[in-house]
Amino acid sequence: MIPFPGPRWCLTPDAMAAVDRAAIVAGLPGSALMESAGRGVAEFVLDRRPERVVVLAGGGSNGGDGFVAARHLAAAGVAVEIALFADPDELRGDAAGMWRALESARLPARRVADPEAARAAIGAASTAGVVIDALLGTGLSGEVREPIRAAVEALAHLDVPVVSVDIPSGVSGATGEILGAAVQADATVTFGFPKPGLFLREGPERAGRLVVVGLGYPPVALAAAGADPLEWVGLLEAERALPPRRHDLHKGDAGRLLLLAGSARYPGAAILSAGAALRSGAGLVVVATPAGVAAALRDRYPEAIVVELPERRSGGLAPQAAERVAEAAGKADALALGPGLTTDAGVREAVEAALSGGAPAVVDADALNVLAADPAPVRRAPATFLTPHPGELGRWLDRPAAEVDADRVEA
Repeated sequence: MIPFPGPRWCLTPDAMAAVDRAAIVAGLPGSALMESAGRGVAEFVLDRRPERVVVLAGGGSNGGDGFVAARHLAAAGVAVEIALFADPDELRGDAAGMWRALESARLPARRVADPEAARAAIGAASTAGVVIDALLGTGLSGEVREPIRAAVEALAHLDVPVVSVDIPSGVSGATGEILGAAVQADATVTFGFPKPGLFLREGPERAGRLVVVGLGYPPVALAAAGADPLEWVGLLEAERALPPRRHDLHKGDAGRLLLLAGSARYPGAAILSAGAALRSGAGLVVVATPAGVAAALRDRYPEAIVVELPERRSGGLAPQAAERVAEAAGKADALALGPGLTTDAGVREAVEAALSGGAPAVVDADALNVLAADPAPVRRAPATFLTPHPGELGRWLDRPAAEVDADRVEA
């Protein structure tokens, strides 16, 4: 199921719902989408060869996906039991249709209406080969309520592999936040496109192994994702993005990087960053760093080219530092700016000098901090990548780091 065919998008729950609606308008019924999703879950579970599976199903579309998975597993000869956390008479839409199909198959099902019954259902699943979590989907916004909460909490003490449908129940599909309580899955089978909550905050740890099942959306439906959807990059794709190198490659053919980093307070930032740059494969690594850091850098990495930046007696960089940075930046193929620079006098001028050239740049750490009040220098034609942590982005947005971390995509 991975590598995933098609765009490497990461769609918010709202964008995903828009794509689903557009697909239905284009002629792909919602029942067909649900059938594909549930079948994908069943196929993944069948690979584990369980003899008995318990499906925990809510009353929404997530539960409908679980109903489909249960039907396919039963058809493959697996003993399937269903714990339904909803009134079957109140099921609506495609989920109701999938439940009727299950009823005709006469699979064992129990109705769960209160916390005690929820805990009993989880206890009955202790001898299963797999538990399928189809309780809550990606659109959850409020905290998990009873009796599902009791089931989620009891499930944490069950020594049985858990496969979540689309997202672990209780994890926000938008932010990765745990909404009161959340399932700890061994694997999550998500549909169409991954959601931000599977990559952010607690989401990755709760999701376990991530598997993506394509739903066969018609191309016209994908336009509903918007003009600039989020994207994600897999490890293999990242490795393939690095160009192959000839066996007789010369260091001068592998790029010249200027790293602006370090200070008397944070000499290690320059040393660690220089080591990372060298290991990444840059042919020539030029490190512009205060004179007091230069000796330690040369001792650790004699292969690095060091540009010593003059310092003020009172701390910070002297005015001449910006001139030396500008000269080095003019010869560079790429820039990495910021680690351990501090926000002392002269640092902003040095960062601006580097960005005034034409090389692509990664702007990080204190380079971001000194530009927070006026980020005009990063509005430039060459490719410029900003890599803030929540605190640094908070300084740009004038909001606490915790608020940024609560919804990184929005920030």
